[in-house]
Amino acid sequence: ERKVRADLDAIRAFVRDRRNAGDIDDTTANGAWDVLSRFQQYVDDERSQAPSRITVLATDPAVAVFSLDETMLARSVELASDPAVHLKPFDLSILAGVLVRAASLRAHGHDVSFCTLDADLQPWDRNGRRIDLADLFDEAGVWVFGDFVMGNPPRPSNLPR
Repeated sequence: ERKVRADLDAIRAFVRDRRNAGDIDDTTANGAWDVLSRFQQYVDDERSQAPSRITVLATDPAVAVFSLDETMLARSVELASDPAVHLKPFDLSILAGVLVRAASLRAHGHDVSFCTLDADLQPWDRNGRRIDLADLFDEAGVWVFGDFVMGNPPRPSNLPR
């Protein structure tokens, strides 16, 4: 919330300054402020709905919610010492949780996919090139989707089972 609001306030100030400098007219400034207000309302609405969405998701029998355990935390420390892995502590914990849980699920014969919009946890860069995380996911037999429709990138048929 604070980051979005700060960004929007900075844009509003920029629009105000450009209007005051005569670079844009009142109609353009008012249009920009209207779009920013609508976006702020959208963000506020989405944030207010988040707790109920999380509750619904956590109680869905098709979704397994799990806590980080000692094995996952140990894997997080191991990953932190890997010079090829450049993640913040929270992302390291998420990655470790995914990799350890994937090993458990694969041991029971399950295919494992991980969906994330977080660019820090995706195994490709902005240009779609594989990065070091790709090797970790490949070794764990985890296919990573960059969307929650689980369509992009398409899961290859030759992924190890």
